[in-house]
Amino acid sequence: MKLRICLLISLVVICNAAYSQIEIDDLDSLLNVKLTTASKYWQSTSEVPATTTIVTAKEIQAYGFSSLAEMLRTVSGFYVSDERNYSYTGVQSFSRPTDYMNRVLLLVNGHSINDNIYGGAFINGDLALNMNSIERVEIVRGPGSVLYGTSAMLAIVNVITKKFNLVEQFNATLEAGSYNKYQAKFYLSEELFNGFNFFLSGNIANIKGESTFIEWQDNDSVLHSESHSFNWEKNNSLFLSLNYNYFTLNSFYSKRKKDIPMTARGPQINSNGYTGDEINFTEIKFDKDLSSDLKILLRGYYDYNYYKREWEDNLFHFDESEGFTYGFETQFLWDIFENHRLTFGGEYKNNSKVYYHNGDMTTTFFSGNFPYNVFGFYLQDEYQAYKNLSLSVGFRADKYSNIGAIYTPRLAIMYNPFEQSTLKLLYGEAYRAPNTYELYIVDPKNNYSGNPNLKSEKIKTIELTLDERLSKSLIGSISLYNYNFSHLIETRFDSVSLVNQFSDYNKVYANGVEVEFNAKLKEDLDVRTSYSFQYAKQDEADNRKSSSICHLVKFALVLPVFESVYVSTDMLYEFEKFTMVDTRTRSFYLANANLLIKDVFNHFDVSFKINNLTDKNYYNNFFFKEMNDLREVNQIGRNFIIKVEYNF
Repeated sequence: MKLRICLLISLVVICNAAYSQIEIDDLDSLLNVKLTTASKYWQSTSEVPATTTIVTAKEIQAYGFSSLAEMLRTVSGFYVSDERNYSYTGVQSFSRPTDYMNRVLLLVNGHSINDNIYGGAFINGDLALNMNSIERVEIVRGPGSVLYGTSAMLAIVNVITKKFNLVEQFNATLEAGSYNKYQAKFYLSEELFNGFNFFLSGNIANIKGESTFIEWQDNDSVLHSESHSFNWEKNNSLFLSLNYNYFTLNSFYSKRKKDIPMTARGPQINSNGYTGDEINFTEIKFDKDLSSDLKILLRGYYDYNYYKREWEDNLFHFDESEGFTYGFETQFLWDIFENHRLTFGGEYKNNSKVYYHNGDMTTTFFSGNFPYNVFGFYLQDEYQAYKNLSLSVGFRADKYSNIGAIYTPRLAIMYNPFEQSTLKLLYGEAYRAPNTYELYIVDPKNNYSGNPNLKSEKIKTIELTLDERLSKSLIGSISLYNYNFSHLIETRFDSVSLVNQFSDYNKVYANGVEVEFNAKLKEDLDVRTSYSFQYAKQDEADNRKSSSICHLVKFALVLPVFESVYVSTDMLYEFEKFTMVDTRTRSFYLANANLLIKDVFNHFDVSFKINNLTDKNYYNNFFFKEMNDLREVNQIGRNFIIKVEYNF
């Protein structure tokens, strides 16, 4: 019933948009907005050899997104699972309960921040980036290994920060919300002298967590009661961008410490267990036109990541990892002819420290460092055969010092049959190199063992998409896709050694369709709705793959109520998922709402957001390796957040 209501609301609003006679100012931007992620240079969405979504700073503020996880939950074909410690996103019906979101590549200004131990990425408080500092988020679906290498299998998410000349000089935000959440954010932008400018942003948050009462009886049968809190979190971050002529320096630091609120044994009340995460990188780029038809980009960088987890189990157990990486890239952009562009380059990455350690107060179970390096070369050739027809061919070769060579191709045909239509036929392959944890780590406490003979995961995808301007106010898109996973890395129980060992024998086959409508009306009225049908099976016998969703419905609306007053809502209906133990999760409906008042006393923006508006009781299923078990994790109920933002 709730699904029907959600679909009906979407249909009514969209139909109203389609037949509206209101003149549209920026509707063309939906088909012609520029992005850089897909081909590593500026292209319109109708030109890129991929299906894309762009979320702007305006939308981030209108919907009140506090994290990338909240934002990705509203994107067509994406779904987010939260274990109350880390969040993970699935794309096009694919997500595994044992992965670390390592099949999606996360970038900040084009720089990868997936770590070198687990290959994973952060999208919640563990990535403590100030959301106010984001100019836009570019999302490119499908294989992206041709230009980016490992992990760009299902999608690339590129967070683009604001630039000096596009923002106010100073912005400060104070937030307060449920569970005793307090947060402060700022960014500062200034030109120090001619041609030299900087952008600095920061964030600090303290969440005291949820309160609960515990009752017990002592030896004298006296009843005691105490209040305890759990699910607390502290995080902070800094981001700095310096720009002078052809040089750009980006540096980012993020640190989080968080309570472990849930394990396979259930909620952990008043526990001393915690996880700590730290990531930072610094990158310097040189970007210059050597001539009218040749451009060069040089960049050098280093990355650091650290993780530690402690938990109680008679003795304090812990595991920790630390990684250090440095690398260099050279890229050329050559316009051979007016209708022929060549992109080529090479990258060297040295993972000089890849360290893992686990144990307890008295014993070290495992400790080791596993450095490795990789050199990659890539080439992409784009040819405009006719005014309405273009071709793109790409190829990449990567050589790993620990697992050998990997090759990935890509082919795309873009055709405009009519002025308002764009048709794309896309074929691509991508890979994920087995990470250090899967290859080498031995974890006797949790009965896990790595496998140094693992092959790289491979995906082959074919997709047909159509983007169509249906009216003055409405744009629709439809995408049909098929992908095949091979050498999928997962754990299997070995009855001989009696351990769970990683293996690469698994395969996944999937088909799907995504339909999306975008309407932009006068006076900032924006409507977006989508439906995704996705079916993934783990073998040719038609056994449905665990953690895959068949149906996903989404609706989002920004409605101007008065001048400078906006109400927004985003809703989704997520159908059941099969679990690893052949049970099913429950379908659920989720709605959020945000009230935004802009330009209060000319300098202030005030917002009030309610998450889980209907206080829906819903669950996600997760695999807890501490007990080799799958458990339901109750998700956060209705909660609110108030923001006061100052602009100068």
